Amino acid sequence: MWCYLEQLVKTADNRGRLAAVETLINNSAASNIIREGKTEQLENVIQGGALQGMQSIDTALRRLLDEKLITGEEAYRKARLKSNFEQYREQDDSTNPASANKFQ
Repeated sequence: MWCYLEQLVKTADNRGRLAAVETLINNSAASNIIREGKTEQLENVIQGGALQGMQSIDTALRRLLDEKLITGEEAYRKARLKSNFEQYREQDDSTNPASANKFQ
């Protein structure tokens, strides 16, 4: 059994939306964590299950960002672990002429 979480994110050109998809496969580790009510540990199961096809929402966002399909700001807004995307958000700010006058 598979479980998907999908978030729609704005494209870098602001012309549409793309799906960032988190995938969880119900394996024995996931079943045990859910049964024990320790759902905060599912992120570790997803990371460890990458070879089985699992993917976290942050990994999906990073792939879209690496392909320049979304901006760092959008990735930051949708990320679960925001600290992993702060540097890309700051890069967007430094290259955006509109944000250069933000503090003047």
